[in-house]
Amino acid sequence: MSYVLGLCFLYHRYQRDAVMRVYADDHLIDEVRLTQSIKFKIIDKSKFALRQMIGPMNYVPVIHVPEKLFLYEVQERYLNDHIKIDVQNDDNNYNNAFMTDYSYIRFENFFLIPDWLMYSMNWRRINRISSMIHKHNCFPVHPTSAGGEFLRASKKINDTLYRYPIGGSFTVKLPLYRKHNLMHLGKPKPGKIYINHEPMDVLRWFNVLNINT
Repeated sequence: MSYVLGLCFLYHRYQRDAVMRVYADDHLIDEVRLTQSIKFKIIDKSKFALRQMIGPMNYVPVIHVPEKLFLYEVQERYLNDHIKIDVQNDDNNYNNAFMTDYSYIRFENFFLIPDWLMYSMNWRRINRISSMIHKHNCFPVHPTSAGGEFLRASKKINDTLYRYPIGGSFTVKLPLYRKHNLMHLGKPKPGKIYINHEPMDVLRWFNVLNINT
C-alpha cells in the first residue's frame, strides 16, 4: 500500500534559503530549498464543502491557509519507525545580543493518510462507520497528539511544534504505529474512533482531492 504525507506550513525568509529534508525512517523522500517566503492565502470554505457546515447565522466560512501544500507518496515498506523532518535554517540578524528578525517555519497541517483517502468517496464511506465519541482519539491521528521528539542541536526540547513559529535549525521525529492494518503518524488511543476531517479539508482547498468517483 502507498501512503501520502502532507506538509503545509508558513515560511518567513530573511536573507538565506532554508533547506528542509523529509525522511521516512532513513529513506530520503525529498529535499526542498525554500527560496521564497510562504504566506497565508484566504480560502472560502463554503465553495469546497463536502460535508455540512454548522455555525451561527453571521458565520463567515473563510480560513487562512499557507499558499503551498507539499504532498509525497511513500511506499509502506519505508514506514516502519518514524517520519523525520530536518531543517537547516540558521538565518537571523543576531548581533551584540540582539535579534530583531529571523527566518522561521510554522507548521499549519501535516498528516499521513493511505492513498485511497485521496478520493472523496472513501471519506464518505468511513464517515458512515465512524464514531463521534472522542475528538482526541481520531483517524488520521491529529499532529498535536503525535507524541514526537523535537530536537535542536541533538538535544530534546519542549517547544511547541504545531502552529508555532520555529526559528533556527531543528529536527522533528514523529513516531509511526500500526493499528487495524494501517500506519498512523502517532499512537492511536484505544476505544472508539473519531474521523479527523482536517486532511480531507486541506486536500480539497488545494484542489487535489479526487471528487469524481
